[in-house]
Amino acid sequence: MNVPTMQCPACQGEAPWDAAFCPSCGGRLTTLCPACGSANSLQYRFCTRCSERMAAAVPASPRAYTPRYLADRILSARRVLEGERKQVTVLCCDIVDSSRLAERLEPEVMHQVMGDALRLMAEAVHRYEGFVNQFLGGGRMALFGAPVALEDHALR
Repeated sequence: MNVPTMQCPACQGEAPWDAAFCPSCGGRLTTLCPACGSANSLQYRFCTRCSERMAAAVPASPRAYTPRYLADRILSARRVLEGERKQVTVLCCDIVDSSRLAERLEPEVMHQVMGDALRLMAEAVHRYEGFVNQFLGGGRMALFGAPVALEDHALR
C-alpha cells in the first residue's frame, strides 16, 4: 500500500503526508494556523480546526533566515552532523500579549508588526552567532553554542 508523502522544505527529503517532523533532517513539517494557532500539515490549504485558509502560514526554509556566513560555518563543522554532548545556552523570547494585540489590529497590520519583531529578534541572535532553531508563535527559541561550539555561549 502506498502512503501519501510530502517533500520537506528544508532538506527536500520525503516524509509521510501527516508527519509533524522530517525523518531525514528533523525539521518541522507543520505550520500554525494564522487564526487559531493549531498545528497543521504544510500540505493543508485550510486549517483542520477552524477552516481558516493556510496559504499565508507556510514557514520559510531555515536557509531564508540564517545568514550565509553562519550557515556555512554550521555546515562546515563535521561534528555537528555526527552529534556531540556539550553545554549550550538556550534563549526563548516572546512578544508579550501578542494574542490581545492581534484582536485589536487589522490582520495585515498584525502580520507586519509580527514580521518586523520576529526579524529583529533573529537579527539580534545572529549578531552573536546564535542559531534560531524554533519559531514559537509570537517568539523564537535560539541556541548559543550549538550547533557551532562557542566557549562564551552564555555571555553571548
